[in-house]
Amino acid sequence: MEEFDFKQKILQKLNSLYEIVKQGENVGLDFHFVLEKLERVKKVVDDGIVKIVLLGSFSDGKTSAIAGLLGKLEDSMKIDETESSDEIIVYRPLGLKKGFEIVDTPGLFGSKEKRIDGQSVRFSDITKNYISEAHIVVYLCDAVVPLKDSHVEIVKKVLRDLNKLDSTIFVINKMDETDVDMLDDDDYARVSEIKKNNLIGRLRTTINLTPDEEKKLKIVCISADPKGKGLKYWIEKWQDYKRRSRIDLFRNAVDDVVEQTDALKIKVDTSDNSVKEMLDGVCRGIDAECLPMKRAVESSKQIIKSLEEDSDHLKKDLQLNQQNANRRLIELQNRLISEINGMNQDAFGSFIETEIGVQTNKENGKSEVSFWILENSIRQIFEECGANNQSAIDLMDKKVDFEGTFNESNKIVDGALKKGLEKGAAEGAKYFGNVNVNAEMVKNARNVLAKGIKFKPWGAVKFAGKLNNLAKGFARVLEKAPVVIAALVEAWSWWSKYRDNKKLTDLKDKLKKVINDLFAEYSTLMNDSEYFENLAPGYVELVNMIKSQKDELDKLQKKIDDLEKFKARYDKWVQDNVQDAEIVN
Repeated sequence: MEEFDFKQKILQKLNSLYEIVKQGENVGLDFHFVLEKLERVKKVVDDGIVKIVLLGSFSDGKTSAIAGLLGKLEDSMKIDETESSDEIIVYRPLGLKKGFEIVDTPGLFGSKEKRIDGQSVRFSDITKNYISEAHIVVYLCDAVVPLKDSHVEIVKKVLRDLNKLDSTIFVINKMDETDVDMLDDDDYARVSEIKKNNLIGRLRTTINLTPDEEKKLKIVCISADPKGKGLKYWIEKWQDYKRRSRIDLFRNAVDDVVEQTDALKIKVDTSDNSVKEMLDGVCRGIDAECLPMKRAVESSKQIIKSLEEDSDHLKKDLQLNQQNANRRLIELQNRLISEINGMNQDAFGSFIETEIGVQTNKENGKSEVSFWILENSIRQIFEECGANNQSAIDLMDKKVDFEGTFNESNKIVDGALKKGLEKGAAEGAKYFGNVNVNAEMVKNARNVLAKGIKFKPWGAVKFAGKLNNLAKGFARVLEKAPVVIAALVEAWSWWSKYRDNKKLTDLKDKLKKVINDLFAEYSTLMNDSEYFENLAPGYVELVNMIKSQKDELDKLQKKIDDLEKFKARYDKWVQDNVQDAEIVN
């Protein structure tokens, strides 16, 4: 019942972790390797099997040691280093305590790779997964160099980070290569003591081995394949093999550990260590990618803020030009109305011809009011305002270099994000070989921020198109007041023929109405929305560009926030469920 309760408690913890990890997909993270590992840990807990996993490099003789332990060669065994298996192979030697099995891995320190789900994965990464899930570890090393420099970091991780020291058997192999007489007990004991002390000395300096830990070490010295004659040869000479290999020492060490092992306790400890190891790798991988992204976004926000300030200064200059143009329009309107009010019959004709505009109708040859002079006067005010705006935008662009500023910012952002990807991958590999923080979100972020910005202040051609709105303004007035215009044209035609003073007052009123309507129509073009669109389109383009960048940065910021919220949920789970948890920040 106690074992059942413990098992249910562990499985409940692992299931809750599985659900949290699964949620990582919602924030663009690819944790399928972690999910697979969790499934394996759950299976180990559920099936009650205690795994004894061999740790060593391809050339240390792991498979030969297993064959010697089993007393036979399995079909799946590959002894030659160049042919080392890329598979996980499970053995259950006869006589081994029920519920225990030995797992041979592809090797921890090599560089060979295989394809898994379309991704290249090192054999050593496959081994790391199984080592973290191992209940008991057999570390097989070379008698000549018991702990190679290239093995130190991984051994430290296994023995310290994964807390495997107490459950590790150290097997010093290839003793026959040290010129020891394996058949001479005294010579063997002397050389074995030297090799054990060499290994202990290395462990003292590499993992800070304490005196108490030193006393508890389980170390045996063997020669799994004496004289390199091959296990096929030795299996046929089994008794001689046992004397020369001292393989029984290895078997006895395994039996002792198995007999002394509390299977329930070791499964609880192993599941906790596996989970802690996974979470360390995942959290460090997330942090390594998230931090450069945060810095990149903050950097871009500062640049955007600076551009907004420059844009605000530019807007003030454009608004000053707007005020000047409005003032000139009002002055022109007031002058025309004042002249109309004060003119007599003799001045009226001259006013119409010089201030309003009269043209000959090609069809009937008659002179008619066409407003071309007034339209040109108004158009000139708008053109000069537009030219001043153009100068202000060009001056600001020369000072700030809008396009260059945007693109230089994006280069910085792109570099920061690329660094984050590389660091994230390195951290993930360091703490958990197959943690795969999905680069898609960061890639999308880079695409968002690295878009090439093309800022081209509007020129004469674009402005000419915008000025067509002025002509449309006259057209709109004509459309709105056809009766008044027609009456004015008819009155002018009559007056120009008969010069009748009785019609002058009516003619003045009609002319003032048309002029006031025209200026009212043009005043709408000076409202902010129309003004910037028609007379400062380059400013509108800049504002839209800044807004677009801010919107994209906000989207990226939300992704970062979601990522941090996800990690916060992760951290809380670790604190609540893993003993001696250390939150990675």
